[in-house]
Amino acid sequence: MAQAQTVDRTEDRKALILGVVVSTVLASTLVIAGLKAGITPGVSPLVILFAWGAFSVRVSSGGGGRFLNIAQVAGSAGMAVTAGVIFTAPLIQVLYANLGQPVPPVDVMTLIPMCLAGSLIGYGFVGLATKKFLTDPTLPAPEAVACETMIESATSARSTRPKLGRSLYAGLAASFLAPLIVRFGVAAEHVVLWSRKLGERTFQLDLPFTPIYIGIGGLLTLSTALLVFAGSAIRLVGDFALASMPEGGELALQFPSASMRWVGGGAMTVAVVYSLVKFIIGNKRGSQAASTTDESLLEIDDRARKGLIAAVAGGLAILVGWLVYTEGLTSFTVAMAVTVIV
Repeated sequence: MAQAQTVDRTEDRKALILGVVVSTVLASTLVIAGLKAGITPGVSPLVILFAWGAFSVRVSSGGGGRFLNIAQVAGSAGMAVTAGVIFTAPLIQVLYANLGQPVPPVDVMTLIPMCLAGSLIGYGFVGLATKKFLTDPTLPAPEAVACETMIESATSARSTRPKLGRSLYAGLAASFLAPLIVRFGVAAEHVVLWSRKLGERTFQLDLPFTPIYIGIGGLLTLSTALLVFAGSAIRLVGDFALASMPEGGELALQFPSASMRWVGGGAMTVAVVYSLVKFIIGNKRGSQAASTTDESLLEIDDRARKGLIAAVAGGLAILVGWLVYTEGLTSFTVAMAVTVIV
């Protein structure tokens, strides 16, 4: 029994290392693209695909689902830190620039402990709620649904398992060739279905030439795909409204042309709202829907639970300590500390 436990922990460490390494590599390549798009793409499906291809023998054996789930969560955590840094860290510099004042340098020595604190808090909370995230059928996050489908396929019997040579490698080749032929001018990057221009403000409805979107769409259920479409519509409606505001008007001054960038794709906004509604209403059918995830694989032992709680406490301690160190013990510090803890 002790030997089996040791083997399990060894495999867990391998999955954690895999997720961290893959997310680190992807994060370093997606920073510029994320800033341009206003949203960072999810890397969980890519982490699972990599693990599936590199550890196919391990994945197809017993415990393969647990291995992929751990790698998935570790990979997602890495990109969460990246998104936090590239979107929130430059906020002070952006505000100074908008006010026409000298832009201060980025405080790297503050950024590092803040990222550490956020990572500890996120690691603890996600770890404690992993079972909820991966087994609750009322959480229709597109990435989670796609990952669940991929994990089912990777751990299924060999006779029913998709052949990577016909799917993964072909998809990677298409995703590589598509931007290449666009770069050479052989194909258009996107097809403009409809556009509108009012002064300096523009709105454009595009059909992108991106094969990977088709692949991800094929992994989603119909209900999740509809939620993704509704989420994208939020961004489109907002951008259309911004492009309809005359330049120099009061509304245009209050809402700059980039006001909807914070929404990103909007899919997660719809997913979260949908989940909250389902939770409040207490849909009996949804709460009793069977999940295909083996819940026994997601149980957390007491030792790990204590470690996760300690991680959350450590992250909160770093944040509160930083507040006291920089601002002193004032009413503002106390109010912010209470807000952070709550």
